[in-house]
Amino acid sequence: MRRFLRTAPSVNRRIVADCERFQTIVPDLISRHMFVMEVRKEGRAVGGSGRKKTHWPSFCWGAGSGYEAVWCRILQEGRNALHMRNVRSDKEEKEQKEIAKATIFAAFAGVGEETEQIIVVTTPDWNSRQARLQAFEKVGGKWVPALPPMPAVVGKNGYALSVDKKEGDAKSPAGVYFLGTAFGTATKPAGVTMPYRLVTRQDYWIDDKTSPDYNTWVHYEGDPKKKWKSFERLAIPLYKYALVIRYNEDPVIPGKGSAIFVHIWRGPQSYTAGCVALSEANVLAIVKWLDPKKMPAIVQGPESFLASLVK
Repeated sequence: MRRFLRTAPSVNRRIVADCERFQTIVPDLISRHMFVMEVRKEGRAVGGSGRKKTHWPSFCWGAGSGYEAVWCRILQEGRNALHMRNVRSDKEEKEQKEIAKATIFAAFAGVGEETEQIIVVTTPDWNSRQARLQAFEKVGGKWVPALPPMPAVVGKNGYALSVDKKEGDAKSPAGVYFLGTAFGTATKPAGVTMPYRLVTRQDYWIDDKTSPDYNTWVHYEGDPKKKWKSFERLAIPLYKYALVIRYNEDPVIPGKGSAIFVHIWRGPQSYTAGCVALSEANVLAIVKWLDPKKMPAIVQGPESFLASLVK
């Protein structure tokens, strides 16, 4: 670049010095060929006849020569590129920290050696409904990211410990749970290896605390209102693709919460009655990724709670 000082001796040397800092960022703008072409073009625009045909900002020192205008443009492009690079760098650094944190949560979740796939869902605090989901797989004895991080939503009132959770509290259960069957109103997608159950209009999940069917899936041909005080229909759009979280299952404790799934959300600002919800594309990606042979599990809760699991 110093050779250009001989070509354009009137160029403000501070501009040139600044531009040299950017030469690795915008090499196309400061290549010899581009410089010569730009100077010729600007020289014709603002020089020659003496009539000014273009208007450059006041910060372009000595803009009448054409050279300074080129350097000012390079400087601004360099500043813009450097800013964007710094923004990307900060974002990537933050993303790596979040992944590293979730990796630790996965490693200390307390799952058995047989579990080789784990989903980590975190919120900033107990009351937050906005969550982040990350999927990990054990490779060579280490947990590594298997899918890109995904935005998710949880219960309307955030999370609750299993000992505190109650039916109808609109809270997702914090803790570690195995993942059960996948299901949906759509036919089983290609590539899914998890057990998959097709939902019909006669399928219900029972949340009647007084019923022996509490927190179970029941196929019933009769009138559900005559059989249970409360139930959930499974043939709904949000369950086009879904996955059972095996919460309150062995043993089933009446009133401690039921029908906890991973399912499709209404939108990124929505919430659930206690489930974990994501976009349809992300739910499908998770269902396809899971392998029943790897005993997949989910660990979820506020970051402070998951950090307490780290020993």
